[in-house]
Amino acid sequence: ITVNVNGDGSAVVNYYYTRNSYTVDVTAGTGIGSVAGAGTYQYDEEITISAVVKAGYTWSEWNGTHTFADSVYTFNMPAESVNVEAYATANTDTPYKVNHWQQNIGGGNELNSDNYTVLETDNLEGTTDEEVTPIVNSYEGFISPAEVTVVVNGDGSTIVNYYYTRDKYCVEVEAGTGISSVSGNGTYWYGESVTISATVLDGYTWSEWTGTHAFTDMTYTFIMPAESISVTAYATADEDTVYTVNHWLQNIGGREEFNSDNYTLSVTEDMTGITDTQVTPDVIEYEGFTSPVARTETVNGDGSTVISYYYKRNSYTLEVEAGTGIG
Repeated sequence: ITVNVNGDGSAVVNYYYTRNSYTVDVTAGTGIGSVAGAGTYQYDEEITISAVVKAGYTWSEWNGTHTFADSVYTFNMPAESVNVEAYATANTDTPYKVNHWQQNIGGGNELNSDNYTVLETDNLEGTTDEEVTPIVNSYEGFISPAEVTVVVNGDGSTIVNYYYTRDKYCVEVEAGTGISSVSGNGTYWYGESVTISATVLDGYTWSEWTGTHAFTDMTYTFIMPAESISVTAYATADEDTVYTVNHWLQNIGGREEFNSDNYTLSVTEDMTGITDTQVTPDVIEYEGFTSPVARTETVNGDGSTVISYYYKRNSYTLEVEAGTGIG
């Protein structure tokens, strides 16, 4: 402006300068949950900008038209606009868990704690917001699940659950020599308690179970392995099984029909033999009797074998004559 200079020195000129305003623009970059401080500010005004870092990240810097080191930063507004973005770095040690669940014996297919039990928990670390594919384990008697890929949450909440299906295997039991019956056939869970048993025939003594496995006890309880079992029960024939030999003599005047009306028991022999083998007892030579043909019979294990020999009474001719002095 133009003014007159007064001789008395009273002339005054006033100039008024308008303070400029500039904008502050703040944005959230990688790993940043929120930012604050954006707006329009006058030159040299004190300003505070701030950023909140997400869980699983570590603060890095503000970057843009200016660079600031602190997540909460105070400065005086320069004679230019400010445009900055907040950044954080993903942590490489963010925790996550992998639970390995095994199906219970008799458990259903629904994936829950009623049907499955946690065997192991792996406490692992990964990089926040990156994908991981945890390794599945291998357990005897179980079918492993397929691997899954998940993102590592920054707050450590990521949990991977692997469910392992329990296998089933067959038990086949058969009756061998000297065995009347067996029990225990069926399909069983791995790790399940199994009992097999056998009943021995009369005249035999228990021996063993043989096959894919060998068991010594007639009634045997075991834990189901990770394979099918096929066994046969065996017993050994007794060598002292009792059998009886009766020797019957035909009565005088007796008929040929073999019964106690026509024959009388003369001798009973209590003998022993090997169960289920054949024996041929000797006949006896009786004067005046015709011996039967020796018979071959099987020795029953229950001692019920009876061999009866029937001896026919011989007939002879009596001749009488009249001598001297006999009328």
